[in-house]
Amino acid sequence: MPRLGIGLPVHNGERYLPSVLDCLRRQTYTDFEVTICDNASTDATARIVRAVAAEDPRFRYVRNETNIGAPGNFNRVFALSGAELYAWVAADDEYDPAYFQRCVELLDQRPDAIGAFTKVALIDEHGAPLGVPDELIRLDDPDPAVRFGDLASFRHSCFSVFGVYRRAAIARTRGLLPFWNADRVLLAELALQGPVVVYPAPLYRNRQHTSRLTSRAARRDIRDYTSEPAPRALTWYYAGHLWKAIQAADLDETQRRRLQRAFAGWTVQNPGKLARSAVRGALESARDLRPVRRGGAAISGGMGLSWATLELASALPSGLGF
Repeated sequence: MPRLGIGLPVHNGERYLPSVLDCLRRQTYTDFEVTICDNASTDATARIVRAVAAEDPRFRYVRNETNIGAPGNFNRVFALSGAELYAWVAADDEYDPAYFQRCVELLDQRPDAIGAFTKVALIDEHGAPLGVPDELIRLDDPDPAVRFGDLASFRHSCFSVFGVYRRAAIARTRGLLPFWNADRVLLAELALQGPVVVYPAPLYRNRQHTSRLTSRAARRDIRDYTSEPAPRALTWYYAGHLWKAIQAADLDETQRRRLQRAFAGWTVQNPGKLARSAVRGALESARDLRPVRRGGAAISGGMGLSWATLELASALPSGLGF
């Protein structure tokens, strides 16, 4: 079995798929397998991937006959690999030929690290450079509370989800959960296990284009992304999952208390988001609970805040400043 498993989850990715497949084929590190998991695409995705797989045995095509949502596809492509190291790649990004070589070398040099990544360069829809962002996320800090606090924050773009990780570390997380911002929870859960070492050159190129979901994330688009309804009071739902991650982590009591303080700091930094989330959830619940007249009978419009949101919110500690 190759040492590195690469997973490429894709849905209707024909525009940029040839570019990323070419990037993967030109990697200087060659001990890998690529699994492309097609989430019921209706464009030329299947034809493009099958043509590459026919030429290069390192590439494997798998198709979902129905759309299982982006998180479901993200998790399925991971489950299809048993390699020691693992990386997800996006169907619209680009990778320098040395990207995986440098990441694997860093992991070999740092047995304490659970992952490796590089600096990021932004490109536009045509591949022209847009600059190198500096999000000041301390992936390699020795303190898990610092790493967790940075990755749980809203001040970064979750680029490092496309790093190279030890498969065992990913397997200890809950994977990508089916809600918006779940990639932050995944990264925070990884941060609780160990540092991610970063190569100082921008070998990963993140493409900015208007068809990206992050550029059009209305509630309807989020439903399409997850294949499930968006939770009410989404920021509270997110906070509940962060708290569950802290409680489930393999930490000593001193570290857990530091992380609980980091979580309290997160709530203090985001009072506006939490307040807006609570109001939005309450308004949506009130709207859905209004009786609807059908055939002369009054019928309740919905169940209000989901039990999942209420359960997570009730698990949050009191006295955190909100």
